[in-house]
Amino acid sequence: MSLDDPVHAYQSYARAADLDPPNVDAQVKAAALLVGGGEFEAAQSRAKAAIERDPRNVEAHIALGHALAGLKDLRHAIVQIEEAIALDPSSAPAWNALGALRFKDGALDAAAAAFEHAVALAPSSVDARLSLADYQWARQDAAGAENALRAALAIDSANPLAHRALALLCLAAGRAADVEVHFKALAARDDAGRLSLADYYLALRRRDEAPASSDR
Repeated sequence: MSLDDPVHAYQSYARAADLDPPNVDAQVKAAALLVGGGEFEAAQSRAKAAIERDPRNVEAHIALGHALAGLKDLRHAIVQIEEAIALDPSSAPAWNALGALRFKDGALDAAAAAFEHAVALAPSSVDARLSLADYQWARQDAAGAENALRAALAIDSANPLAHRALALLCLAAGRAADVEVHFKALAARDDAGRLSLADYYLALRRRDEAPASSDR
């Protein structure tokens, strides 16, 4: 996981869970990775196996909720997330998940309250700030989204998701001059970021700077 290799991470967690079925943590981590890969039926199976072993495992209920949401079973997904919150009302990830599901369900006020509660519970959580920003942007609250994204960067100044989102937000607002700092931050991470910065310079006809931002 620390090497950002989710495929092999999943293989290791899944094998650990298969070799040692009582290892609930391995089942839950495998389920979460399956959700991230869009393998919702397999994630559902892993999460249910974890809950059978440990019915009070909050992360297992969250994983099952995400899997059910991916399978378009929104009603039962909400039930699982609410169960997670009942088990641990201080779980910011559970409140984040509830916000996303309530938003999909069209309960906008409930979604906003859930996202804001997640931030209140975990003010240093970048994920909570990003989830709130996503919601605010979807509601066309650009100012609120920008504030949430800048708060995320105040916590993690190199966070690529926050930089990319802020770059897109500034572009959408016609503030091209404010974008460069975010593309530069992305360029410092990987080739994809360097190409994005190069494309930005080319779009501004600053061709002399574009080659320096790319290995091409």
